[in-house]
Amino acid sequence: MTRRLRALGALTDDHQAALASLPRRERRYPRGAVLRRADELNTRVFCVVEGWALRYRLLDDGARQILSLMMPGDMCDMQALIGADSDHFVVAATDLVIEECAASEFQALLQDDETLAEVFLRSKLQEESILREQVVRLGQLKAPQRVLHLVVELAQRQKMTGVDEPWRLQHPLGREMLADFLGLSPVHVSRSLALLSRLELIDTRRGCVSLPDPDRAAEYCQFDPSYLSVRTEGCETAA
Repeated sequence: MTRRLRALGALTDDHQAALASLPRRERRYPRGAVLRRADELNTRVFCVVEGWALRYRLLDDGARQILSLMMPGDMCDMQALIGADSDHFVVAATDLVIEECAASEFQALLQDDETLAEVFLRSKLQEESILREQVVRLGQLKAPQRVLHLVVELAQRQKMTGVDEPWRLQHPLGREMLADFLGLSPVHVSRSLALLSRLELIDTRRGCVSLPDPDRAAEYCQFDPSYLSVRTEGCETAA
């Protein structure tokens, strides 16, 4: 989490020590486990340590709309800081490790440290920007562009956490999950992945998705990283 936050603001060793001092506990969930339910009052916030999680809404007819993906370093349940009920579900997309702490403890830390409060505010603004970009992705991009735009975004977010190969995603996203996220049918997702592979914009071998040429991929799907509010450097090529 601190590596991700450093991309949004200046954190000193003292700030990192303050975060590390929060009373917290580690929890592990198997893939498919529901962490949070809609209309549930939560009193704890958590950070993803290992694995991926999904936020989603369920409609009355059982249809699911995935709202966002949470990767290592992402915070969840910030609505607990104001005592608000959750309006969505959170489920483990992979085997998941989180660290959680009482919302009251986290809120007290932010009240005592203006710099940390500002950095976490930037984090929430970034989350809003990602949701706005999802609206544009669903409303204006063609199916192959939607798929590639999401892959590029996830790679950029992964880069923020300092992983060795940011352009290689060990992703948990099957075709049905991508369909629920991108407003497509599984058939359209399969056709889009096949086209992107033929165009050599993605490589789906070895159980992951990688970007052989991130700049070319970004151009194809009209990806502009400015909405992530981070300074981007020259793109690297996936090994």
